[in-house]
Amino acid sequence: MDIFRTKSWLLFAVIALAGSGTAAAQLVPGSWVGVEDLQFFAPPDVSAYSGGPDPKTGWFATLDEVNWWLSTPKQSDIGVDGGQVIVADGGIGGRIPETFFGEADPVAKPVLPLDEWGRLSTNGLNTTAFTTGSAMGERVEFGCVDCDGHWGIMFGGQFIHPWTERVTRGDVDVVFLDTYVPMTFWDLETGLLKTRQVGYLDGFVNRSELDVVDDSSLDILLPIEGFVPVANFAAGRYYDGNGDGVIDPTNIEDNLSDPVLYDLDDLYRLPVVYNELRVRNQTKYNNLEVMPFYRLDPFHNGSLLEVGTGMRYSDWEENFDVQGWGGILGESDWYTRARNRIVGPQVSARWSQTHGHWTLSAEGRGFVGWNFQSVHQTGGFEIFSNTNTLDGLTRPIPPNPSLFRPVNTSQQFSPNTFEHDFTAVEFSPGAEVRLQTSYQLTKAIAIRGGWTANWQDALARPSNMVLYKVPFMGIRDDRNTQDVFFHGFNIGVEVNR
Repeated sequence: MDIFRTKSWLLFAVIALAGSGTAAAQLVPGSWVGVEDLQFFAPPDVSAYSGGPDPKTGWFATLDEVNWWLSTPKQSDIGVDGGQVIVADGGIGGRIPETFFGEADPVAKPVLPLDEWGRLSTNGLNTTAFTTGSAMGERVEFGCVDCDGHWGIMFGGQFIHPWTERVTRGDVDVVFLDTYVPMTFWDLETGLLKTRQVGYLDGFVNRSELDVVDDSSLDILLPIEGFVPVANFAAGRYYDGNGDGVIDPTNIEDNLSDPVLYDLDDLYRLPVVYNELRVRNQTKYNNLEVMPFYRLDPFHNGSLLEVGTGMRYSDWEENFDVQGWGGILGESDWYTRARNRIVGPQVSARWSQTHGHWTLSAEGRGFVGWNFQSVHQTGGFEIFSNTNTLDGLTRPIPPNPSLFRPVNTSQQFSPNTFEHDFTAVEFSPGAEVRLQTSYQLTKAIAIRGGWTANWQDALARPSNMVLYKVPFMGIRDDRNTQDVFFHGFNIGVEVNR
């Protein structure tokens, strides 16, 4: 499509030159070949005799530059729409429950006061940061009307340059749906093995204080190579191994490595806060059409009406890209592209009225099409496994990062990439309206300006199709039918129209 757009002026020039043949190449009655002598620079025919100048026949062409305004996608959070979750806030004790849409974590313990135990995390950015924007584009049309002035055919295309909007914010919370996996542990209260669901965003939160008052039990996660009875003085996955009265995660003697002892009462939902979050949305649009039409006899006031039916192809592509840095998920990115290829029949009507040098016209098109949608998503997460995100301290990377991770980092998450695809076919109607006025400079050449509006239904727009679920994200297949409205003012030139 870019080839058509960048060469539109050249295409127009070729058509115009073809339409300026000599008088020896007259149209043969009833035929579609031959070129009428347009006499480009002859004086314009502004006669009002018998209802105005005769309708033009032969080849014609138009070219417009259009300044378009496009409607923004539906509002969506960068994160789970409306998501909220209680997360750890500092070096605290006790289990913190998390909720999504009012549903409690199935393994959460009773709710604790927010001001003492944690904070409520909500999405810090949404697509309202995008505004209705403008983009330049071109429209080119050419065709022919037979010498009887009735039957004609028109070929056309509209092309919108890529429209891009960018938003950058700092210290942004993003709420994700979590995925829970079973982990087996030893419950010292009952002496039994139990299985517990632990989220990818769960981590142990403690500082170096002696943790002796906040635990209701001490749970030992497997794998376990032996058993050493310990009283209720473990903090997360650390304890006072050297007996100095302080739990120091930077001291190897206080790091529970053999056996692996995890105090699950210090396991929390961790906040996802990006130090910097960049969001970009880019839209591209092109369409091609072919339209045989019939021109009725002029009305008594000299106005003309053309009606036609034909085919239309539209290509609407949108890219939604997010990049984040900092926080427990490290460097994160997800790129989602949606492409809508719409093809189907359309009908048209064009009315025009000439008064002297001036011509007014109004056009309308209605079309229905089958939208062949394809949505593609790629991305990944790079986990910060050696940074305490709550107190800013750097911890040594343990010998086996898959088992021994620093506090305030995810105990399950590992760096990963993902890729998803979604396809669908939707019924997609649309409409177009044009209002134009032109001024005749010579017999064949006129300059013109006007306004055009387009509406298209059932488009896949990726910004609200992202499934914010760790660790592999995804595409929401229930949000692929947005409508879009775009309009613009045009200025251009027409030959023999």
